[in-house]
Amino acid sequence: MSGLYLSRLDLRRSSRNVAPLIGLLNPADSAAQMNTGHRLLWTAMPAHLQGRAAEGGAVEGSAGESWAGEGAPFLWRRDPQEDRYYVLGPELGQEESPFFEISSRPFEPQLEPGDLLAFELSVNATVDRKIGTDANGRPLRKRSDVVMDLIHRREAEAGVALQRGTLREAAARDAAVAWLKGQGERSGFALKGLRMEAYRVEQVPRSKGKPARFGVLDLAGLIEVQDPAAFLARLSRGFGRAKAFGCGLMMIRRA
Repeated sequence: MSGLYLSRLDLRRSSRNVAPLIGLLNPADSAAQMNTGHRLLWTAMPAHLQGRAAEGGAVEGSAGESWAGEGAPFLWRRDPQEDRYYVLGPELGQEESPFFEISSRPFEPQLEPGDLLAFELSVNATVDRKIGTDANGRPLRKRSDVVMDLIHRREAEAGVALQRGTLREAAARDAAVAWLKGQGERSGFALKGLRMEAYRVEQVPRSKGKPARFGVLDLAGLIEVQDPAAFLARLSRGFGRAKAFGCGLMMIRRA
């Protein structure tokens, strides 16, 4: 985790550079916010990372992996209540930004086993399932959104198509609990409480190919730290997929 900073970026609404563009920079549609957000945040990155993007480091990929993956230069989250972004990555604010007021501090949480943390997380949680084998006997796998995967499994168990509108909220919470518990087992924390604030399916346009379509769980709750090093290592890499679009950054505070 050496060298990570947590930065707060507030949009300069009254700036002469921002005010005429506020409708474009802060769109009402959530999918447009995701698309605009990750492009806008690149403008605040250090010059060497902007150069990487210009050379192809920020190439758009699938819904699961755009430029943001295990080696992503930063994770980000948009505060839905304010014109504010949080970024976990390199130090920001050393160069003046035409779009943001920036404050940046080292990310060095001091955690011990047993610490209780409140968290907020928007996550594209997925699961890989074996769906058969190819002609050479090698397994074929499909990546699915955890909520839709659970709905499909419950339909298969019932033997009939179920009313997804009534199922979705219950399935979303059940899937989120199971997924986060699994993450905790591998990443040094235990889930102690969960509030599912929303589940939605986003469709984000891309410059090439079909739009990226993926599910997002907006979660909040309580976790207990069991292995601080393992937990912080996972937090620094982010949770789930679609990190390019503002998913995966877990915000924590002491409970």
